[in-house]
Amino acid sequence: MLFLFIGHLPAGITVQESIFYTQSADALRSLDIYAPEDCESCPVIAFVHGGAWKTGDKSNHRAKGTFFAEKGFVFISINYRTFPHVRFPQFIEDVADALRWIHENIGEYGGDGNRIVLMGHSAGAHIAAMVAYEKAFISRRGISPKVLKGVILLDGAYDLIELRDSFPTLFGRVIRPVFGEDEGQLREASPLYHIRSGYNLPTLIIHTPRPASESQARRLSKKLIDSGIRAKVYCACNMTHALMNRTFGLPDNPLNDVILDFLKELPGYILKRSPR
Repeated sequence: MLFLFIGHLPAGITVQESIFYTQSADALRSLDIYAPEDCESCPVIAFVHGGAWKTGDKSNHRAKGTFFAEKGFVFISINYRTFPHVRFPQFIEDVADALRWIHENIGEYGGDGNRIVLMGHSAGAHIAAMVAYEKAFISRRGISPKVLKGVILLDGAYDLIELRDSFPTLFGRVIRPVFGEDEGQLREASPLYHIRSGYNLPTLIIHTPRPASESQARRLSKKLIDSGIRAKVYCACNMTHALMNRTFGLPDNPLNDVILDFLKELPGYILKRSPR
């Protein structure tokens, strides 16, 4: 398999860009792969970008890809179709399609398709949580939930009904335009209401000090713990929503160690080099 080398990548790290994960040659349904050169069955991190379900791009996350590839992971940055070109649940379905491609094909790039951690920021955290907690999205694609070893959620939305009731300004500005106001749809589009007991999927929830962010993280972690699922909450209290995303993976960001510590507790974790 041909790998493309991009400028400013550390030695020993490769990236393959814009691989289509469906039959359509659609840039919004493509992904980038960062990997150590010598990877063989390395664990995989699949990352879903944010952007209020309307914007964002996989190409903006090179620092994350480089950081994790240096630690012995295959890191995958996923694009998906956005609102208003598609509506819920199409963007969820896109990421589930990407996960199917990863499970079936990532071995060609040095990754282990049976050891995947899902990660997302903002709207991407919402999408990652939906794919993780609603098993139907992956089971319909012939994937066992056991291939997912953990979930890392960065400042996302997990209970849209709570956002409507407790944070109406935020809801009206960000949530309503994409999901509407129908009670049934808001519940269906909320990861929290898809959590079921007996599905052991360790979760790390990182939030900023915004009241809505903290409330969403606490509600999600309580539901997970009440359902017998291991969950940890961390406050990135010195970061904004945008700063968290922009600097994670860069040197000296405390989130780097928080996430690595979580990953060390998962089956098959590999630490190639000491954290920067």
